[in-house]
Amino acid sequence: MPFDGVFIHFLVQELKDNLVGKRINKIVQPNMLDIVFQFKANSVQKQLLISSSLDMPRIYFTDEKVTSLDIPKNFCVMLRKYIERGIIKDIFQVGNDRVIIFKIESYSELGDLLNYQLSFELMGRNSNLMLIDNNNCIIDAIRKIPPSVESNRLIIPHAPYVYPTRDDAINPFSVTDSEEIDFSKLEGCSKLMLNECGNASELTKYLNTPIKPYIFEYDNKHDFYVLPLSNKKILRDDFNNISSMLDTFYKEYRLVYNDKAKVLKRIVKNKLVHLNTKLGHLEDDLKKANENLNCNHLGLLLQANLYRVNKGDTSIIVNDYTSNNEEIEIELDPTLDPSKNLKRLFTKGKKAKNAIEQTSIQIDITKNEISYLDTILVQLEFANSNELDEITDELIKERYLKPKKAINSKRKNTTISKYNIDGIDVYVGKNNIQNSYITHQLSSSFDWWFHVKDMPGSHVLFKSPYPGYELSEKEIRFCANLAGSFSKASHSSSVPVDYTLIKYIKKIPGLKGCEVTYTNQKTIYIDPKL
Repeated sequence: MPFDGVFIHFLVQELKDNLVGKRINKIVQPNMLDIVFQFKANSVQKQLLISSSLDMPRIYFTDEKVTSLDIPKNFCVMLRKYIERGIIKDIFQVGNDRVIIFKIESYSELGDLLNYQLSFELMGRNSNLMLIDNNNCIIDAIRKIPPSVESNRLIIPHAPYVYPTRDDAINPFSVTDSEEIDFSKLEGCSKLMLNECGNASELTKYLNTPIKPYIFEYDNKHDFYVLPLSNKKILRDDFNNISSMLDTFYKEYRLVYNDKAKVLKRIVKNKLVHLNTKLGHLEDDLKKANENLNCNHLGLLLQANLYRVNKGDTSIIVNDYTSNNEEIEIELDPTLDPSKNLKRLFTKGKKAKNAIEQTSIQIDITKNEISYLDTILVQLEFANSNELDEITDELIKERYLKPKKAINSKRKNTTISKYNIDGIDVYVGKNNIQNSYITHQLSSSFDWWFHVKDMPGSHVLFKSPYPGYELSEKEIRFCANLAGSFSKASHSSSVPVDYTLIKYIKKIPGLKGCEVTYTNQKTIYIDPKL
């Protein structure tokens, strides 16, 4: 139900209050279908995120630091050309539809004053962002739609822009108390919202209810709204405005899987396929080496019976004096003389011994590398834009990625996800850099540490207020829920989570990532639900 017409009605008012009269300082494209507009007023910078993502189209103010694509796409270049440094003159919603129009005033290179419209259509998988000139023609769109049988709309440069509205739609905000209306014709009203109203009088009263942004749970799914909904479990309603609620929702309750994460995930998965194939070959080599290890013993038996061997023999049967004189057949190379056959067996046995030693080492290295990349894969599921940059830097450092440009050495400070329970801070590491920081730098020896048992996941640090602090059951379950939610077992049930004091945590030297060992742990089983 996110972003129905009623929700957008209130969101547009928030956008107008904050943006009308403001200048667009910078336009950034962090992903293929995302655009961020940066504004500055009274020394305070605001960022407006507009995403035409196929699965999560959205628009709101965000404080998250964003980085642009190395090479911005054509649409971003066009936006910079026409409206960067432009001023927002008005923002309005088309009827009560899921269409938001920004009127922007800008100057051309010759100093002529020009007017543009930026149209954002939040239509699910058909969401789009378009730049339109003062003749109502499309300059460019983030997703171009050519002519087709399925759609009458044409979204390509120079085509006229047509609103995607219904002619018979009724704007619910224009309905009066005594009016007889067909609820099926109400524009921009979700089913859950309509369930709250039985007639026109109830509808007008409901739409005039003071808004309160909140996140709720319904049918084991998380969602949000600004007007009250019956029989919904409210998870959070402590937001000052709609944007802060949306920012929290998409960071913590419905993590956005952007293009950077998709690229990194594909690279890591391909590397894992390669490593698992390599591991299979190494295990086959180890098995073969163990079989060849018996060649030393066969060589000793052949040496005792060498007088019986003639060049051209393909095998010889000897009695094994170490095993009750049991008869054993030793295969021979008919092209070699007896002494060379003997040397071949001893050489094969010596190589097998060396192969077992070296192959075992390579198997351990490969298993550790697979474990490391499995951890990275889990971290990618929960990473925001800044955390993705940290993971990218780490993968470049470990030589899984080739650096397109120098790693940003100034990126020293990392933003750790922080939660609070009864006034006590709880930190969650979302990648190896953050895990290492909270476990080995931020922590004190008397703090408590949580992690899912025997699988990749986040390090969770409970900052004890004083030495000897004993955790309550509420605090244990809260921290264990965080550890389970940000792990490979986030969608499982009865997930085991270990917890112990920081003083019992030891880093494993020589391994990639933030691998640790721990003792004196206790285990709790939790059903992760964030």
